[in-house]
Amino acid sequence: MPKLIRRYLATLFAAALVAASAVTAATPSAAAPSYNVKVTARFTAVHLSWKSQGAGKTYQVQYSTSSTFRSAKSVTTSSTSTTINRLTSGKTWYFRVKAAGSSWSPKVSKKTSYPSIYDGNKVQKAYKISTDNVSGSSIDLTWSTPSGQFACFRIAVSPTPPGGQPSVQCTTAYTITGLARGTKYTIKLYTVAPAQSWSGISWPAIDITGASSSVSRTTSNYALAAPEELSLVTPQRTNRAKLTWTAPGTPLAEGDYYRVRLAANSAMTKSASWYAGTTTDTSLEVTGLSSDKIYYARVAVFGAGGKQRSDLSGYLMVKTLSRYGTLSGTVDSSAPMHDLVAVAYDSSFNIQDQADIAEDGSYQLRVLPGAIRVRITYLGSDNFASSWVSASGATVANSSGAAQYQVGNEVVVPVPEVTIGPAFSVSGKVTDAKTGSTVSGATVTISSVAGGRTETLSSTYSGGTFSFTGIPAGTYRIRLSYVGSATYRAVNYTLNVTGDVTGYVAKLPRK
Repeated sequence: MPKLIRRYLATLFAAALVAASAVTAATPSAAAPSYNVKVTARFTAVHLSWKSQGAGKTYQVQYSTSSTFRSAKSVTTSSTSTTINRLTSGKTWYFRVKAAGSSWSPKVSKKTSYPSIYDGNKVQKAYKISTDNVSGSSIDLTWSTPSGQFACFRIAVSPTPPGGQPSVQCTTAYTITGLARGTKYTIKLYTVAPAQSWSGISWPAIDITGASSSVSRTTSNYALAAPEELSLVTPQRTNRAKLTWTAPGTPLAEGDYYRVRLAANSAMTKSASWYAGTTTDTSLEVTGLSSDKIYYARVAVFGAGGKQRSDLSGYLMVKTLSRYGTLSGTVDSSAPMHDLVAVAYDSSFNIQDQADIAEDGSYQLRVLPGAIRVRITYLGSDNFASSWVSASGATVANSSGAAQYQVGNEVVVPVPEVTIGPAFSVSGKVTDAKTGSTVSGATVTISSVAGGRTETLSSTYSGGTFSFTGIPAGTYRIRLSYVGSATYRAVNYTLNVTGDVTGYVAKLPRK
């Protein structure tokens, strides 16, 4: 290239550089926006807030476990704050904010984690997750939690039900509704801290554990909905139960009928079987049940060929009664009826039942079948006698004279009316049999002895004197004893009571 041309081109290039410098000096670059992003973490949620970049601005928030925001997720908001929830625990998360038409803020980071203790309790996952009832549109879900654990849970259903995910539940049972028929759903539970204000921030419910073990169930696809409002027709019996329900919304077809399914648990997985009887009505008496047992019952519609045509109804717990009979009697007494109690004893003198005497003097005792004796016990402070009831209705002080009533299952046995009248008192003092001086510290017991049975009516620690009330007429044994004494020995005396006994001297012999 000729020297003159090279010089000309160099001059043009220098002029261009000067012009560019002038433009740069005249138009400086715009300053980066100031976001002043603040970040707060709470378990597996992170709250971000930043400085407004002008009215009407929208913001994009990116977050990732990569500091270069590889595979980042983002949310868009018109607010100057947002909370990002359900982040993976144990990770460092990076965040940045950008207003529409502006550059990104500097990145900020926070690490998420599950707490080991929450609300003073060890945090653990839900367990023993079960489904008690699966219909065409709902699943009854139950689960367990460790004793004392804070218990709120997020139920995650996959696929998401048409009506959306369930709300947080602070319980251990929930019915998931609005499900699609014939669809397999997988369910997991997360223990959560409920929505609350913390550090001046309103936090949503936050996961504080990972997912529990999952359960999968497929909703049914029967032609009919389940019968509803299953209930028990009272009274309950020992070996049968009458059930009633309402028909499904869709009318039954010709040949349709109802069947009852029984099981030992509400999920119908233990000892489950269909009851042999069927009905076209909306009630059925189920017989042949065992006494004193819990059954779970559900009802479904069946059609031609014995094919089930509806979902099972919700379950009803049926508790059959133990095999019991009833003793029914009355008491006549001038004592206040509220001071009297009827007590039933079996042949081994174990108490089977006891009942307050009603104001009209009546009582009923519910007992196991067998031989039963009845005693009317006086609990007041006046001088009336507690007495056994004899076959004639007369009162006796000793059970050997009491009638034995043979009670059968679901049978009412009448007991003769008994009169509880005023009784007598026995009082006196304990003396040294040798010196005649009063002895303190002895125990005095009065007992009825009849038919080979000795039954204590009352016992008292004697301070030298003693007094008993409520003693019917009869012959009694007075026993003196002095526990731990090296001087005195025990002794029995016989006392015939036909009226009040006062000034009785009970002599305590020496060894």
